[in-house]
Amino acid sequence: MNTNPAPQMVGEPSLKQEIDIAAEIRNLFSLATFITLEPGMTNSFSEGLEEAIEKYGELALREIQELVVGEVIPFTIAAEALRYIGNTESIRFVSKRRELLEVCLLQSRFMLVRDGAAAGLSYLDDPRSIPSLQRAIEREPHAELKNDLIEVLSLLQGTSAE
Repeated sequence: MNTNPAPQMVGEPSLKQEIDIAAEIRNLFSLATFITLEPGMTNSFSEGLEEAIEKYGELALREIQELVVGEVIPFTIAAEALRYIGNTESIRFVSKRRELLEVCLLQSRFMLVRDGAAAGLSYLDDPRSIPSLQRAIEREPHAELKNDLIEVLSLLQGTSAE
């Protein structure tokens, strides 16, 4: 893993920079199709994802949201990406990562993507996600995922009581 800090964007990006960032993120997801993705295991995709978020911040997260919610990428890769986004060690962009995970939890039609978003939220351990989890539980048609969502909600409710 690269231990050098990624250079940060300064100021507002130009349209060309935004297009380049979007292309870099899309390329990263394309490369993920050639990698065996396993929950909790670090690989070049998870490292690239973390690096892109550190380097491009909200722009990267916005592009990832478009790819996931727009169903541009395979749902299996989307689910793993959401797990990684919640499980990164970085403390940067926590609110934006949480928002991305909540949107995917509430908007994806794929159970596996919703599960990945729920796992990401559990890793973030942020009680501000409680209302989104409550809405997701009300809507979730799959009993197993609904139970998992209830577990995450209980975890976060315990966090908010501390």
